[in-house]
Order: sequence, then structure tokens, then C-alpha cells
Amino acid sequence: MLYTAEGMLQNFADIIENYGFIPNSGSVQLSRRTQPPLFVQMVKDYFTITKRKDSLKRWIPAMDIEMQFWFSRRRVLIDLPSKRTAQVFIYRVNIWQFSSSDSNEFSSLIHADFQPETNCPRPESFLSDFYLGMNNTDPMSSWKALATACESGWDFSSRWFDHEGIRKYKKVSIRGHTIVPVDLNVFMALNMDFLSESHALLANHSMSVFYRKMYDMLLSDINSLFWNADEGSWFDYDISKGKQRTDFYPSNVFPLLLRESKAYAADVHNYLERIDVYRYPGGVPSTFPVTSAEQWDFPNVWAPTQHLFIESLLRSQHSVLRQARMFWGACMRARAFDEANKFISTVFNGLFNPKEGMPAGVWEKYDARSPDGKPGGGGEYVVQEGFGWTNGVVMDLINLVSRNDLPWSTGAVWLTSLIIEDQIFAVPAVNRSQLICRLVHSPLILTNLRTNHT
Repeated sequence: MLYTAEGMLQNFADIIENYGFIPNSGSVQLSRRTQPPLFVQMVKDYFTITKRKDSLKRWIPAMDIEMQFWFSRRRVLIDLPSKRTAQVFIYRVNIWQFSSSDSNEFSSLIHADFQPETNCPRPESFLSDFYLGMNNTDPMSSWKALATACESGWDFSSRWFDHEGIRKYKKVSIRGHTIVPVDLNVFMALNMDFLSESHALLANHSMSVFYRKMYDMLLSDINSLFWNADEGSWFDYDISKGKQRTDFYPSNVFPLLLRESKAYAADVHNYLERIDVYRYPGGVPSTFPVTSAEQWDFPNVWAPTQHLFIESLLRSQHSVLRQARMFWGACMRARAFDEANKFISTVFNGLFNPKEGMPAGVWEKYDARSPDGKPGGGGEYVVQEGFGWTNGVVMDLINLVSRNDLPWSTGAVWLTSLIIEDQIFAVPAVNRSQLICRLVHSPLILTNLRTNHT
């Protein structure tokens, strides 16, 4: 697999050196759309395993080229109430300049001076895009927004639609090019962090300092623009409305992937518990229920967002904490393993115990309401079988669960011995995370707590 991965990375590097980014597809008509900026993270994963500096040296020019594309073609400047200008990243635009005329709002649009890269329907969906655009007051804006959503990978989702008014959650209101996504900026921050370390390792000190400075700035901007202290979460920012969009998406918590975000973990835990995000047996859906039939909306569970959601919870607190006053860390960790087990079970059941009337298979998306592997639906095409990212994610989650030697799973019944101040209690638990979360909210003052499965 390492040989295969090396070949794939070299192919991507060659593409970046030719185009400046990784296009949405290998076909010519889609070559002006980028994929999300994940090449740097691919190299990081490869280097973490192999420790090969020669490969790092070979691919770092391509990583720099891709980052330059995002700096020059997908960055926006937003004036904050603090009088500081945030530099954040967005899909499908050149550099826009925004400023605030109201100190109570983050920003309002004063002008947008950019050259659109799309002014016509997508070639692969020309007729449907044409009709959608012609039913709008600004067809070109609609066509640009459709291509924008394709760059994000979330094509399509109510995440990019109006969230209020008569066009609420309707595709005709799509305008993803005016929404600053949380997850995109987390990807860019992770890239800057690794590139700073990589250039330092290769003795390119000026580039290392450059990326470290950019990382520190973006980290501050992520928390200034997206963090909502009242809700306890990060949210996408709506440029045209000058405010955050407070609907739930799994990507809301992706900033926990950044090591400096651990201080926010307690608030994020409370937010996730309050909105009951873990309620569905098939996994965490892309959105909560909305009046939309798009494939990146409820009830669909997608492997990439499930994977990153689980990783975000795990990175918020790696070790099981022993102090009861900080027990939220253990709770988030246990929740992550529960969600991993849910997704593993869902994929397993879809392949080996399919829902009656459904063929057996590994699917691109699943229905959050069902634990039996029922495939998801909606969108522009029928659900696809044998999807690569589902295979990759479920293998990684199996490795994660087995590596941590976890005997529990969602729905399992265990007798758990709790030793609390030298007193032993036998507690029936439906699963470990529910047990721990109940303890967190109990009036007991717990010290020196540990759990043993009996």
C-alpha cells in the first residue's frame, strides 16, 4: 500500500505542477474547479508512516504551489469589529474586500471586485442548471454558486442555501460563494502547520517562519469569525448577511483538530449533548432535518464527515481524564468510539445483513435513522455502491477501535464496576459513553474514578 500511495501522491504532485491545484475531475470541462485542499494532509499521512525526507523534499514544491493558488484565488478579507482584518478562505472567488459599517456586526459587503471563473451551467448537468438559473433573477450567480458547491464536495446541501425567507432551504437560493466554511479554513490551517514543520525539517527557515505566521493569523481568525460562545460551537459565516449561520453540520466541530482548540472542548461537548447529535443509530447526519431532498442533507451519513467528526472528538482530549471536574474529556472520547462503532456496524450490516429488499453492498452514503446499513438517497443520481471513501474510513475506524482494545459497542450491555472513593458499585450500562455522560451530570463529586468491565 505504501508503494501505491507514493504513486498516487506523485500523480497529484504532477497535476498540481500543471494546473496549480487538484481539479474537480480529470475531464477538461471540470479542470477549472478545485478539490478541497487536502494534498498537504495526504503527504503528511505518508510522511508520518515512512519518515522519508526525500519524499518530503520531492513533494514540497507541489504543496507550496497548491497553497499559493489558495492564497491568491480563494482568500477573502473581512474587517472585524476589533478593527483587525480577517484573512479567511472560501470556495470559488478571487480576493474580495469586505468592511463593517456596523460595529455590532462582523462585516457587510461594500464591493466585490472579482473575475468569475464560471458564468454558465455545469457541462455535466447543463439542462437542470440552465432551468434553475433561468428561474432566478441572476442566472450567472446561480451557475457560479452551483460550481462553488462542487468545489466544496458538499454538492448539494442546504448548507449553501438561504436559511430564512420564502426561499429557505431551497436550491434556487444557492449561494455558496458568499459563505465562508469552517472546515475549509481548518484544512488550510492544518496545511500551514505541517508546511511550517516540513520547511524547518528541510532547513528552509524563511518559508517555515512564513507558514507559522500564516497559521497563527488564521487560527486567530477562525476563532474570531466562526466561534460562538453562546452556543459553544464554531459556525459558517454568511458574508451577505454579515453573521454566522447557526445550523448544525458535523464540520462545526472540525476546529477541534487544531491542537490549540482543546480549551474549547468543554463548551463543544455541552453543545453536542444539548442538541442531541448522537441520537441517530446510523451515525451523525450531514444536517439535522430540513425541507430539502439534497444528498448532503438529512438523513444522509457520509464517510468523510463521520471520520473527521470522530477524529475531532478524539483530538479534543486524547487521554481518559481521571479528575471528575474535567470528565467531559473522557465523555467526548467515549462518544467518538461509540460513533466509530455505529458506522462500522452500519457498513457491516449493509454488506452482510442488508435491509429487506435492498441489495448487499458498501455504499457512498447511509441513512442515519437506520442501523441496518440502509443506503442514503436524494441528490442528482442514484446511490452509488462500492465507494472508495467508505471502504477507507471503515478500515481506519476498525483499526482505531481494535488498537484501543475496546470491548464495548453501541447497544451492548455491560456490568461496569465503578470504584469511587473505595466504594464499589455495579452499574448496568447500555454503553460506555452513556454511562460516563450520566456521571458527568450527576450530583456526586467523583474523585479517583476508574472503570472495569466485569
